[in-house]
Amino acid sequence: MPNPFRLRKKDSSDDARGVFQLVSSPAAGKPSNKQSSSPFSIPPPHHANNGSEEQHQKKQGTLTGVFMPCLHSILNIILFLRLPSITAQAGMIQTTLIIVACASSTLITAISLGAIATNGKLGKGGPYYIISRTLGLEVGGALGLLYYLGNTMACSMCVLGGVEAFLLSVRGNAVDALIETTNGALGGSYESMDIDFEMNEEGLIRRFLLEGEESTQLMQQIIQPQHRGEVAAPFLPDGAVMTSSMEDVQQLPDFAHERMSALNSIIDTQNLSMFLVLVLTLFVAAGYQSALKVSSHMFLMIMLLSICSSCVGCILFASSSTYSGELETWDKIYLDNIYPRYEPDPTTGITPTFISLLALFYPSVTGIMAGSHNSENLSDPARSIPLGTIGAILCSSIIYIGFSWLFGATISNQVLKNRKFIVAAVAYPASMVVKVGVLVSAIGAALGYMTSAATIISAIANDESMPILNFIRRGAFASTKHDLLGKGPDMQKVGVANKRALVLTWALVSLQTLLAGSLEGISPLMTMCYLLMYAGINFSCFLLGIIQSPGFRPTFKYFHWSISLFGFLWCLGLALIIEPAMLCLALAMFLILLTYNAKMIEKRKDFGDVFDSLKYNVVTQTLQSLSNTTTSDLNAKNWRPQLLTFVDMNSFGLPTNLYLLSLAAQLKKGKGINIVCGLILRDLCQGQNQLESHLQGMEDENIVEIISKGKEALQSHMVHEKMDGFPQVSITTRGGMCDAAWSALLHSGLGPLSPNTILLSFPSKHQRNSPDQYWSEQGFLRMIAGVRNMKVATMIFRGNHQFPTSNQLITSGMIDVWWIIHDGGLLLLLPHILSKNAVWGKGGAKLRIFAVLTKDADPDKFEASVKNHLAGARITATVTVVNMRAYSVQCDMRSSKGSNDQFDSYRPDSMEANEKTLDEAFCEAEIGQNIASGNRLDSDEEMSLLNSDSGETGLREIHVKRERLKNASALNEMMCLYSSCSNLVITNMPQIQSPYSCDFFDYVDTMCDGLDNCLLIRGSGKEVVTNYA
Repeated sequence: MPNPFRLRKKDSSDDARGVFQLVSSPAAGKPSNKQSSSPFSIPPPHHANNGSEEQHQKKQGTLTGVFMPCLHSILNIILFLRLPSITAQAGMIQTTLIIVACASSTLITAISLGAIATNGKLGKGGPYYIISRTLGLEVGGALGLLYYLGNTMACSMCVLGGVEAFLLSVRGNAVDALIETTNGALGGSYESMDIDFEMNEEGLIRRFLLEGEESTQLMQQIIQPQHRGEVAAPFLPDGAVMTSSMEDVQQLPDFAHERMSALNSIIDTQNLSMFLVLVLTLFVAAGYQSALKVSSHMFLMIMLLSICSSCVGCILFASSSTYSGELETWDKIYLDNIYPRYEPDPTTGITPTFISLLALFYPSVTGIMAGSHNSENLSDPARSIPLGTIGAILCSSIIYIGFSWLFGATISNQVLKNRKFIVAAVAYPASMVVKVGVLVSAIGAALGYMTSAATIISAIANDESMPILNFIRRGAFASTKHDLLGKGPDMQKVGVANKRALVLTWALVSLQTLLAGSLEGISPLMTMCYLLMYAGINFSCFLLGIIQSPGFRPTFKYFHWSISLFGFLWCLGLALIIEPAMLCLALAMFLILLTYNAKMIEKRKDFGDVFDSLKYNVVTQTLQSLSNTTTSDLNAKNWRPQLLTFVDMNSFGLPTNLYLLSLAAQLKKGKGINIVCGLILRDLCQGQNQLESHLQGMEDENIVEIISKGKEALQSHMVHEKMDGFPQVSITTRGGMCDAAWSALLHSGLGPLSPNTILLSFPSKHQRNSPDQYWSEQGFLRMIAGVRNMKVATMIFRGNHQFPTSNQLITSGMIDVWWIIHDGGLLLLLPHILSKNAVWGKGGAKLRIFAVLTKDADPDKFEASVKNHLAGARITATVTVVNMRAYSVQCDMRSSKGSNDQFDSYRPDSMEANEKTLDEAFCEAEIGQNIASGNRLDSDEEMSLLNSDSGETGLREIHVKRERLKNASALNEMMCLYSSCSNLVITNMPQIQSPYSCDFFDYVDTMCDGLDNCLLIRGSGKEVVTNYA
């Protein structure tokens, strides 16, 4: 006699818990007719005939090349496994807001992508190519690697989703078998009895609870005593799990327990996922083109068939009573999911929020870059990429919204929450259509993500934008169809990731699959990676549009830079809303990678990134706003050394006085421009037979070549000295050195960015007297005098190669300033700037001021005045007063008056107000009228003696020269006493006395004798150290 009872599954879920109900049935339980065959199979890749393969593959259009790949990448596993439960928790209205919020970010990004795609050809790497060519290799490499990680995580998500769908399908069949087994053991079922069915973490059935008002009585009636022994066979090692309503709980029979144990022993999520990743890797290695075709066509068709099957089944379930799928009629409640009802998730026990559901859903709108990855196979990329991508986004958004409203409006809230694979339960004509379709489409999406990820990492390695990936670069793009396996014929120029990139991708996907374990575990960081890349694309397009670069001419008419700016802010805002912690992690990873790239990239590739245009725009607009100003128009507070350094170069274009570059590089804390002018003596080049004797100028191509090589050598030395600046080279003759230097000073810079300070080395006695050297004594002095007439400050460095370079570290350095003439403050400002350079350690060099007292003044008050001045100027230094009242050294440091010689024109009157001695500047009221000096001539007395007609000119010249050298010797004695251990001694530059021009060199040699590095400074009178805000 057939059993009149059957056990019906009431609310089975895919998370390891199911609820069953005993209902009356006129017929005996029928065995399940479901097949146990494998729900998916991967077709083998297409292998083209070696001899018949075409050299040029047929190009794809918008539909097959962009729209279908994008649509398949966007419509992923979340649509089937998570969207119904999201609708049940958030309600249809909030779910629509979630979909619109996520899709809007990708839609705006697609508009920016369309603008860039219509501006030129896209290369391998898709979005990485866009970022690296727009924002530079450093930013492109960092964002590209994050995007690569996002693709690997998307591949892991598809694998986990496919495995979850497969396990739900298999376990669903096993549960049906258990129902039939239990029906037979119980001998029937009853309508009002609920059985709570639960699985543990391994998927084993742990217990079932009998609930209902009359559960105990009904079970005693249904289960006869003679059956209790066989039904109570131990299912758990520790025996039965009792309930408060029935102490004598009956357990499943032995054969049911054995069936579930055997089933779950062969079904392990981690092992199955790892196996599937390996299969996909081998499939990609078999050939990119076949994988692309399958992914774009067959897998998409299967997915759309599954969607249609679910939607048709849901419509039939809602509109008629003839079809219910695996549901019952009371599972149909209209408009039960309009408003949000946030409850603990049956699987995790965590109550979701709007933000958490937004984070869970966002990965389902990624995949918009699938068309750009295929740009090389498109017949018209400029038209197909924007049209196909935007069309795929709009179409997928409509599908998502329609899917959510269709299921939310017809199925009860609790069913949607408890049965996350509800799309298969309601599918028409059978659930197997959706189960197989979901699994196959997940595999296809994973295949596409793995292929694109391997291609992206290959493109990054090929561009050398991430030095750590150089091990991939040797085979950045395979030239053969099966090169990944080391075999196969030649193929077209379709990019194929090399085997190293593929192995790396396989390792990362496997690791992420193993660690994440679920869709919820992998989606947050994946979302951040995609959002940062989308933000980068929008920011790139915004910069290109706002700076109006002539090279940016997109034909996509719907683009405007304000849309890209909104997209950039919206993507960052979504990332901040979704998961602030993960955003911080992703930004930290980006900054670390960016810093690594900036330091490690040795060879900079010029792709014409947008920052070059941005800098150019800023500079040109700033210069145009300063078009009617000069360096003299700058306020004293804004004065900074804009340096022009003259470097001697040999006949091969190599600088000879490198210590001068070291000094110039250490002045970069002044934040002014730095121009280095290399001077090459033409006579030396002719001596080396490098120039044509009958050619005199730039018409000789050898001169141009020497200048070009000299410029490169100069730039190399500047980089070695960590010096930012602009090199230039000039070839001249020994007699034309003055003209070359003046010309460089006059024509360097633009407007207020012209040099206001020159730096050159002091020629030694051998260099001055040798005809094959650069400077003659007369030429050097003429050049200095001309610079003074141009109102430019002068620095002459009498140094050697012991001066510390920019690559050294001096932990206890000292810079001594011998302050004699108060010329406005340049003698204080430049040592202060030098002392702050990193060469002198973290605390900087110790700055010592030696204030030379030349008048009758109180030394204590004089020292206090100098210290007050330094405090007001905010310069930290020690002050030592050096009494030199017995000498007229101050007369050697300032301009003379009243002479009629040829050098009078080199002494502008504006200098005189800035040539007071220190005691005259700080203690003028206390200085007596009588000068307490025994044997001393002031400047006017010297000139009157020199201009007399007494006939004793030779004796007077000897007398004046002796007096000057006596002053220089006395000053040198004091310098050697106090500053012999100093790294650098800085003092005022002696005045050039025209009739005794040779005295200048003798004076400097005497004054600096025994000191390694001396810097002589003479200001122009415009440099003022201010003591006001």
